[in-house]
Amino acid sequence: MGDNLVQPYLTVKEAMTYAAGFKLGTYIKYHDKVSVVEEIIDLLGLEKCVDTYSEHLSGGERKRFTIALELINNPPIIFLDEPTTGMDNSSVKQCINLLKKISKLKRTVVCTIHQPPASLFQVFDQVDLMYYC
Repeated sequence: MGDNLVQPYLTVKEAMTYAAGFKLGTYIKYHDKVSVVEEIIDLLGLEKCVDTYSEHLSGGERKRFTIALELINNPPIIFLDEPTTGMDNSSVKQCINLLKKISKLKRTVVCTIHQPPASLFQVFDQVDLMYYC
């Protein structure tokens, strides 16, 4: 997730509504799609930036937004490659706690993280270390 490629000329809510339309198909009613979008916005703490164009989001908001886009079709497993790259320690803690919250919703979260602060190891359910010589 080093490069978060999102449409810069759509607001958060517009982009999520379009994504819901594409990912959830025609068999789900529009108002149900809107409900899904609103639930994810609340879950990820994006309420304050629903009317913000994605190109104007802060780094942490953009990461949460890209995660939100992936959660729309309720995947059982979500893979994230370095979701905390470029974040300060406070934002890293917020992001990891968010991922923990998502995992408690019966989703498996798998992510790669380089050099997390030691205090975050207690948040993870399972840690696999990889070492290259």
